[in-house]
Amino acid sequence: MAVQDTHEERRLKIDILLKEYDMLREMIMSRIRSRLAIGGFLIALIGYLTSVADVPATWRILWTSTAAIVIAAVWYRFGQLIKRATLRVVEIEAGINEVAGQELLVWESRLVNRSFFHRHTTPAKH
Repeated sequence: MAVQDTHEERRLKIDILLKEYDMLREMIMSRIRSRLAIGGFLIALIGYLTSVADVPATWRILWTSTAAIVIAAVWYRFGQLIKRATLRVVEIEAGINEVAGQELLVWESRLVNRSFFHRHTTPAKH
């Protein structure tokens, strides 16, 4: 009976970790989509602000610079949140693999150090 409980406990742990894993992966994808939308918005805004003819050049430069700085800050913050979620996904993969006794999930673990944004991070070791 104890062996059955151990198997059920492992399965429950894996199920809980997989739910968190799925939620984090969806959050990462949502933030990536948002970053792409922000980039498109920035390009459109800069294009509009630089083409407005009846506004003095000084004001166009000021508004364009301000918009670029604000949007770049949001872009950067989203990148940091993506990075943090990705590192947690790597920890979850390691935890699931440990509980299962085999490598079931490896995608983020193998790619985290190859990514431009994550190349200087070290995933947690279990």
